[in-house]
This record gives sequence, C-alpha cells and structure tokens, in this order.
Amino acid sequence: MNLFNRNSKQSGRKDPRELLRHVETALQVVFVNTLAVREVIRRKEADILRRVPDNILPGAPMLWDAGVESAVNNAKGEMDKFTNHHNNLAESKAVLSLLEQSEVFQRAKSVITPILEAIASYDAENDSRRAHHARTKAELNLLQEKAHAKAMAAIDADPVIVQAKAELAKAEAAL
Repeated sequence: MNLFNRNSKQSGRKDPRELLRHVETALQVVFVNTLAVREVIRRKEADILRRVPDNILPGAPMLWDAGVESAVNNAKGEMDKFTNHHNNLAESKAVLSLLEQSEVFQRAKSVITPILEAIASYDAENDSRRAHHARTKAELNLLQEKAHAKAMAAIDADPVIVQAKAELAKAEAAL
C-alpha cells in the first residue's frame, strides 16, 4: 500500500514525495538545517526590533529627574544590550551566508527545490480536484433534494392518492 499516492487514479501522476526518498540523507540534513538557521535569524531580527529600547530612539524623553549622568548611563547600558544582540545576529548571518554558499547546500538546493515545487504543484492540483469534487457533490445533493420535493408534491396530486385521501376523509367523518 502506497501511503503517498492516494489520488493516483484521479491525477494520473505519481506523488513527488516519493522522490525525496532517493535524495541523499546528507543533502537533506544540510538543506533542512540551513533553512532552520534562516528561520532562527528571521526570529532574532524580529526580536531585536521588538527590543529596541524606547530611551535610545531619537526624541525619546530623558529621565531628567535622576540627573543627566544617570539618564546617559541608562541609555548607554540599553544600547550595549542592543548591540550585543546585534553582534550575535551578525555572526549568525555570517554563518548562514557560509552555509548558503557552500557546495553541499547548492547541490542540495538544486536537487530538493524542484521536488518541493513539484510537491506544491501536486498538492495544489489535488486540492483543486477535491474542491471541484466537493462542489459537484454539493450540487448533486441539492438537485436530488429538489427532485425529491418535486416528486413528493407530484404524489399528492396523483389521482390514486387523491381518491385514497377522499376515502380516508369519509371514514374519519363516519367515526
């Protein structure tokens, strides 16, 4: 039983996920880990932007109550924390750049990216097919309900039913 090729009869195409089994494990690991580093950097950037201290932004109010020297030292400390996060991000970006430029990643990318694109295309095609099937089935159900209602209305007008109802009415009146 092939778990990945459930819709092969409908699509006539094999599921490209099967192709991933034939990709070297080392290439898969390098590719996935590089993408993970990209995601970590994206999150670090978002975190840094969230952490920019309000008191180092231009136009931010200074805490003059504590004195100028204290306010300057506070802003300097916040700026140091910010630059430490920024330096870690710069190091991470340098590592990512080395990973992305490596021969192994380039080879992995050239092998895996087309497979991922084929998987996305295959899934979109199957989703479209399933949506069409669901719409068609819903239309059929609606038509069946209308036909049933029409048939039930026609039954009430049938001469045999009209006669049976008249006899029932006479029987009820005699009670």
